Amino acid sequence: MPLFGSKKFEAPEQPHHWVNSEGTGLRLQCFLVVRDADQRIACVRLKSSPDQWSLPAESFKPSEHPDDAARRVGEMWFGSDLKPKLVGFQNYPDDGDQRWYLLFLYEAHAPKGGFKLPEDTAEIAFAPAGKPPGEFAMDHGSVFASLR
Repeated sequence: MPLFGSKKFEAPEQPHHWVNSEGTGLRLQCFLVVRDADQRIACVRLKSSPDQWSLPAESFKPSEHPDDAARRVGEMWFGSDLKPKLVGFQNYPDDGDQRWYLLFLYEAHAPKGGFKLPEDTAEIAFAPAGKPPGEFAMDHGSVFASLR
């Protein structure tokens, strides 16, 4: 059965973002919530967006299983397989173009030996749930606010 009932979705330029002819779309993303021993949550600030914080997240690749996406996010952001576990889903409201985000939420424990951070990472901070380190980018703030 096609997404959104009988409407046909065509392959997009970005394979993780499906859009039908009327503009309704769906974007799939994987968020990895990494907690340290004190249950604080890893937040990152990128050199390319120095005024905003993010949670480790990436869009799905074509035909990628959510578990594989979560492992890829762990490897990409922390340099190791963190053995992520699916803990839930969230949706994020449309961006004015009738495009919705479906977020797969995974959790993992921070590695004891530290991180191998991506080159674009300016800073990593562990923040208690409910106390963000600063302004978040887009849906990252809504995901962080939902964490306990």
